[in-house]
Amino acid sequence: MDERVAELVRDHGSWQRPDASLELLLVSLADAVWKDKRREDLEQLVVHRIGAATGQEPWQTFADLDELLTEIGSRAVQRLAYQNQYGTR
Repeated sequence: MDERVAELVRDHGSWQRPDASLELLLVSLADAVWKDKRREDLEQLVVHRIGAATGQEPWQTFADLDELLTEIGSRAVQRLAYQNQYGTR
């Protein structure tokens, strides 16, 4: 496995670190929203970082992100039920 990918998988629960990369924040956010969990503090960090990288206004970044996260989260129950059919090893 690529070292960078392994790092993101290992550290995605550590998104509150001051040196957390945008990639780490996005993986952490994806993990939360996959289960329809919204983390306002994490979302605000992502909005800030994306805005800084793109120059987009924070309100627009938030609106776009909120729409996407709401859509992804809306299918969490079905997705998790499917996953739970197979258990963990």
